[in-house]
Amino acid sequence: MKYNKKFVASFVLIIFTFYPNLLRAIHVPYSVESAVKWSNSIYQDILSNFNRNISSRHQHVFDISSEGVKRDAVFVTGSCSGIGESVCNLLASNKFKLIITAREARKPDLNQLSNLIRYGLGTSCEYCTLDMSCINDFDQFIRANIFVSKALVGTSLSCIVHNAGVMLGSTGKECVSVNTLAPFALSLGLLPHLLRTASAAGGSAKIVQLTSSSHLRAPVYRKGDLLSIYRSEKVNIRDAMANYSKSKLCLMLSGEVLRKRIRNARVGIYDVHPGLVDTKMLQKFFGNHRFPFRNKFLRSPNEAARDIVQLICSESDEVPHKPYFVNGLHCPERASDNAYREQDAELCYEDMLSLVPREIRLNLLETYEKLATRPHSRRWPIRERCRQKNCFTPAAKKALTSICKDLRKSLLLS
Repeated sequence: MKYNKKFVASFVLIIFTFYPNLLRAIHVPYSVESAVKWSNSIYQDILSNFNRNISSRHQHVFDISSEGVKRDAVFVTGSCSGIGESVCNLLASNKFKLIITAREARKPDLNQLSNLIRYGLGTSCEYCTLDMSCINDFDQFIRANIFVSKALVGTSLSCIVHNAGVMLGSTGKECVSVNTLAPFALSLGLLPHLLRTASAAGGSAKIVQLTSSSHLRAPVYRKGDLLSIYRSEKVNIRDAMANYSKSKLCLMLSGEVLRKRIRNARVGIYDVHPGLVDTKMLQKFFGNHRFPFRNKFLRSPNEAARDIVQLICSESDEVPHKPYFVNGLHCPERASDNAYREQDAELCYEDMLSLVPREIRLNLLETYEKLATRPHSRRWPIRERCRQKNCFTPAAKKALTSICKDLRKSLLLS
């Protein structure tokens, strides 16, 4: 069944009328142009959810069960519920090795999911607790890096999925930590593993960042914006939505800088907007109301997970300009230009490095310097074990050296 524009517009009007959180959310200051673009993005999400035949056309672009796809390890954050849990189940059913994380309070759920994957699906699954809101807890991030290194013995890391996120009921510090700083710090910490995988013959790796159409509401990034949000203690819905929008914009800006630093190293960084998905985060936003046609209005976590896994399984190494994906399709026209401006990205990158704890930056610098100065073997890879000996391509070495310079500069300025 097809739905015309008037029907969808009327339905959106009803939703906005009965759910005041939406009206409060759109009061966040932004330009008319960004308001129109965000509204259009929401409209397209709703239309594609109504017309399942539109959103299902891309389901066979990549064959998840293809025998040509290499089943290396995948690191997933926020894996105990919603999209993260669905991604883990779908990857495990296709024999990918998993490393999953969640906060300490969800440790029983982590254990249950891990056992289900190990004994129910017959796939290797390791888990560790990681509270991404506590970015200042230096020890837990170091423990997570050590844990991942041990879990990767005998295999390699092919992808990181940054799924964890918060929206309402969080302070500015928590919002920035979970949505932006922790994914950024984890990407830097695990990047050597990805570069090692990409340096092997025919190898490639990916970082998948789950973003949101809310980034369209955020204004152009200015120097110090992230610091002001980080210090904000307001938790009313207007400020929470403004912080959420800006944090997602900053996540995309950080990805733009890292893409520049690791250019030609065969590690792709992708921004993925899963659409309007029926998760606990969105349920909280709607006040846990059960409105009519909910299954038509929102996507299921399994549908969103399938799009993400299809992207992970894609064999293409080329990262397109504005790698913004919506419902599994490359849609650069639906992304904000503010998220891919090189000058703004550099400013955001500097602010993010300054907010990462000094101990973590020192640890990263020490690791990167050791790897960047290791001599390169001209005959790589002679054997499969060559990859385990930290052999990097010249492009990977260049990426490590470039990030070393950034870390030294930030340490001198802090």
